[in-house]
Amino acid sequence: MEAYKKVLVVGLVLTIAIVGLEPILADGFSSTFCGMTIEELQECESAVKKENAALPTEKCCSGIKDADFKCLCDNEGMAALYGVDIGKAMELPGKCGIKKKYKCN
Repeated sequence: MEAYKKVLVVGLVLTIAIVGLEPILADGFSSTFCGMTIEELQECESAVKKENAALPTEKCCSGIKDADFKCLCDNEGMAALYGVDIGKAMELPGKCGIKKKYKCN
């Protein structure tokens, strides 16, 4: 269950609504979330924490290129429950040099 929460934290930042019933892995977890794979979400976890956030890694930056930031905003409440700062998540493109901006209402 703890591993699931960790994936959920990152997935929530990068957030949990399993939009469009994306492909499901054998263990029952979605293989993508808001346009990112679980591995890409995990790479960004340390950069979106409410406290002591780190700079995004190269793998995180690569992973957010196709991320659905509206999906992340739509799941902002869930993200907060897991210590994810949605504001920091919205700053990732700028920190990664990606010209993609999205602001949650």
